[in-house]
Amino acid sequence: MADPRVLISTDLGGYDNDDAQSMIHALVYANDVNYRGFVMTRTLDGGTINGVKTSGAAMMREMLDAYAKDLPDLRAHDAAFPSADSLRNKIAEGSYNGAWPGTLSNGAKLIVSEARAASPGDPLYVLVWGPIHDAAAALLSAPDIVPNVRLFSLSGFGQDEENPAAFNALVNAVSNNAAYHDLWWIDSESTMRGIYVDENGDRHKGIAANLPWVLENVADHGALGTLFKEKYTYDLSTTRTGASSPDGLKMGDTPSLLYLLDNVSNDNPTGGDSWGGRFREWNIGENAWTDRTEASLKLGQWFGARTVYDHRAEIYADFAERMDWAAGTGGGGGSDGGTGGTGGGTGGGDGGTGDGGPLIPVGLAQAESLDLDGYRVISGRQGSSPLVETYKGTGGHGTAEGTFKGASGDYALTVRYFNESDGKSTFKVYVDGDLAFSWRALGNENQFQTESHVVHIDRGDTIMVEGTHDAGEWARWDHLTVLRTTASADTFDLV
Repeated sequence: MADPRVLISTDLGGYDNDDAQSMIHALVYANDVNYRGFVMTRTLDGGTINGVKTSGAAMMREMLDAYAKDLPDLRAHDAAFPSADSLRNKIAEGSYNGAWPGTLSNGAKLIVSEARAASPGDPLYVLVWGPIHDAAAALLSAPDIVPNVRLFSLSGFGQDEENPAAFNALVNAVSNNAAYHDLWWIDSESTMRGIYVDENGDRHKGIAANLPWVLENVADHGALGTLFKEKYTYDLSTTRTGASSPDGLKMGDTPSLLYLLDNVSNDNPTGGDSWGGRFREWNIGENAWTDRTEASLKLGQWFGARTVYDHRAEIYADFAERMDWAAGTGGGGGSDGGTGGTGGGTGGGDGGTGDGGPLIPVGLAQAESLDLDGYRVISGRQGSSPLVETYKGTGGHGTAEGTFKGASGDYALTVRYFNESDGKSTFKVYVDGDLAFSWRALGNENQFQTESHVVHIDRGDTIMVEGTHDAGEWARWDHLTVLRTTASADTFDLV
């Protein structure tokens, strides 16, 4: 599958620096995303902060200068990382005037042209990190692009409450105009806050609690990490000081990109368990969604925020690994193959490779995605994904292994296997070369069963599943899952 086409509309240079944090995060995933544009939309502040003109485009170019310095180290992991120049050429100025409808900006025109180059089968994801003005203007000026666009706005109304006309016009069009009734649109007013608030929904305490994690895992990791620390970690608000302008990690817009990076199907926002959140249907059209309202998914006052919060350990472990790449300290060689399998327990295995074979994420890894020796891939049973089995040609014995990419800690390690009725195959699971647990597939069930044990796994450990046949039972299994049971030793504070 092709990398998703993504265009980001951002208010870089505006009232706080979390867009800058999110953009640096986005750049270290540039091998997994086909970036089609970066539009600077500044209708809220008009491009002036504290009486001083600020330029989001200049900030973006500075980030790309740092990215260029880190590019050789990033490409050591995946040659698909694009050049800095190719990304610079995709910067466009959006609107700086909130008057509606106004004149179509160069950024809005870029959205139209990129959407026309997309298709319903290969859509353009428009991620709105700031005011929705340019995205709305593009869509309302060119109804032919609606089938080709998937819109993900972060607080589409709240980003520019002083100029609500653009948001209201788009809502009205989706509600009442047949040409827009099928627009695919997620508007997250609060779900995304799960990436930085604390357990009680406190924003400032949550941001500040993550500062030690930033200093250990991001700061001074390559040129991008240095820029992150020196310009975008302290006093996150550009217009306030003190407790209302905390130091730490926010990245409040990042969940829109995470929605595309994990391995959960992004066709149905109400299902799955995406790093970017889960949503409910929004009654303005056929394909619109917004925050879930169940009390169990709230953090403080923030509806739906827990659907992101519960994945933070995985999200940040993955980000830390990418920053290690930028610093030239991550495991070298080979193509990572993307973050497609780093989802929080619902997707397939990571196609990437490290020194110990394919990478095993926190979550689910399909057996066939691992480094197989003596196993072969066969069709699934009872609606499952493909299985692996030992076979006679290798003496009925096989191993499957990969390298754990999550943070160090205690995990419930579970193997889903197929227990047949014509033998008693044996399975053994090793972690870093030591036997963690084993079992025999007893009984005559002819169905899937699971074997689960709590084990300690360190980041970089090799996990190996060994199978040995017995009689006519060929040690078949489907997948393994690695799910956290306690706080890890090297993640940030989740309290």
